[in-house]
Amino acid sequence: MIPLPRISWCALSLLIGLHALDVRAQSDDGEESCRVVSQDGAPARLDPPGERTQRACSAKWCAGLNHYNMGYSHFITCLYVTDKAGTPTSTLSLDHGMEGLKTVRFLADDRIELSYSTCDRSWSEVYALDARGQLPRPRPPPPPSARQRHEQQVLKRKQEAEYSRRLELEARSSCQHLDEEPSCGEQSLPEEVRERLGQACGQPAGGILGVCSKAGCMGLVRTHTGEARSYCIAWAPQRGPAIVVPTASEDLRSIILDGSFICLNKVRSINGWTAYSMEECVDMSGPVARLVREPPGKVSGNADYEILPYRGEAPLIDGKALELEWKAPTLEIATAALVGEGLEAWRDARDASAEWIFRSRDEELLFLLRVHDDQVVAGELPEHNDGVSLKFFQGEESSHELRVLLAPAGRVSTTGASHARCAWSATGDGYRMECAVPLKELGLPRVPSAWTVRVGVEDRDGRGEPLTRLSTFNRLVAWSEFPPPWNEAARLSPWEPCP
Repeated sequence: MIPLPRISWCALSLLIGLHALDVRAQSDDGEESCRVVSQDGAPARLDPPGERTQRACSAKWCAGLNHYNMGYSHFITCLYVTDKAGTPTSTLSLDHGMEGLKTVRFLADDRIELSYSTCDRSWSEVYALDARGQLPRPRPPPPPSARQRHEQQVLKRKQEAEYSRRLELEARSSCQHLDEEPSCGEQSLPEEVRERLGQACGQPAGGILGVCSKAGCMGLVRTHTGEARSYCIAWAPQRGPAIVVPTASEDLRSIILDGSFICLNKVRSINGWTAYSMEECVDMSGPVARLVREPPGKVSGNADYEILPYRGEAPLIDGKALELEWKAPTLEIATAALVGEGLEAWRDARDASAEWIFRSRDEELLFLLRVHDDQVVAGELPEHNDGVSLKFFQGEESSHELRVLLAPAGRVSTTGASHARCAWSATGDGYRMECAVPLKELGLPRVPSAWTVRVGVEDRDGRGEPLTRLSTFNRLVAWSEFPPPWNEAARLSPWEPCP
């Protein structure tokens, strides 16, 4: 069985070859510069100065970004620091460049925070200045220990063995070049197998290509003639009728058969030359074809979130449940890039941040969240209290909003769902909340389905204090079971590369 990484619909591999650049930032003769060292070691100073954006200042220093266009859509971004008179003190090349960079701000006179948010995660980086306004220089990592070297060698041998096995599979058990003239392995399909595959796809048995394993045979059936290439992918087990593997074929480049796993490799071109790839595998061994997936992990930022079904008795909604009781991935909202309102009042994740857990049960949406808040407000007037919100969208327009504000003694004030059951309890660094809300009251279809939602946390430090709102836009995909049936996954998780 091939080891399969967890598939993130937005986690994509850039397939464009660029020269390896070792980027280092330097300050020379009072001018900011990022110095690039090419593979042959010849230094090349970036000149003229790049485009400056995102400037912020503290009482003593100012910081901003310089962007340099290296050509071929390759950019380098430098963080620079000046004194209040505008004299530069240091620069530093950013490993991430401009990817997802949202905000630059000072947490204190000598601490700079850069916040990032992409389609599948969010994070922050903090840089401390010394007394001269110098940014820290990257330190080389410590040499690995003997145990670490041994573990690296073991991992390398496993990766090499898997790579060799993969090459062998591609040679004898795959269909390649689906965008041009397809070819499949080195074997021919038995006539009886071709007939079953053709019947499943509603096409004649002649001209069907495919490959076989001990578990069965995979067939590639041409469904249209002319310039547009379209294929039906079908699976014929050792016994029984063949079944169709529902998938869009326009982005398919190759298919690999590994036992009862059918792995589909998709490639999408952007602007004719940049390509993104993704592989997804289908397990055909059982009565229902299923997407091969590892359990989802923690999500941050605006990534898709997978809602797992809650089995067993209905949970007690008392605001005291532990995260382990729900056994589901968390959605983290914790960086300055996600502060949509009141950034000037937000200090860090201890001031206001949250981890959400969503589950579905019957026709209810369940959610548990832990909010980190250094000053929880739950007075008699809910409109001045802390709380959370879920705003659902259909297309570009919002369709429904649920708001849950804290009230004294673990009670809540809810708008947007009259039959919602919610409760909260205080923790050492904030509060915990649980809710069960009928899908119908939220205007949502039954599971399995997918919804676009803005997940928000509202923080108030008292009556008359400014509101701080942290939020993300997420696509919630609610599975009927996990791993999800393939037809369900194909319908609810279309492949959309990050913009």
